Amino acid sequence: MAHSLEIRVPWVDVKLFRTLLPSIAKGELGKGSLLSTVADMLPPDIGSRKKTGFSVPVREWLMKGNQNSMTRGLRKWAKIIKDNY
Repeated sequence: MAHSLEIRVPWVDVKLFRTLLPSIAKGELGKGSLLSTVADMLPPDIGSRKKTGFSVPVREWLMKGNQNSMTRGLRKWAKIIKDNY
């Protein structure tokens, strides 16, 4: 990610993004600038917290309905899938 700016399609305001893109591309506008425009509307710790990851609970989705089989590893999961499909 060249600019460390992530865009998630459902939340993109296209008109706003097109307006800001030239400034972002030139390095004139960064996350700090964007944050300062809304800082008074957010809790203080939002702007200073550490970066966090994003996980997807695929294993839990696949195991839904088999809560007694939530052991670690894929062997048990593979057996459940094989037996059910």
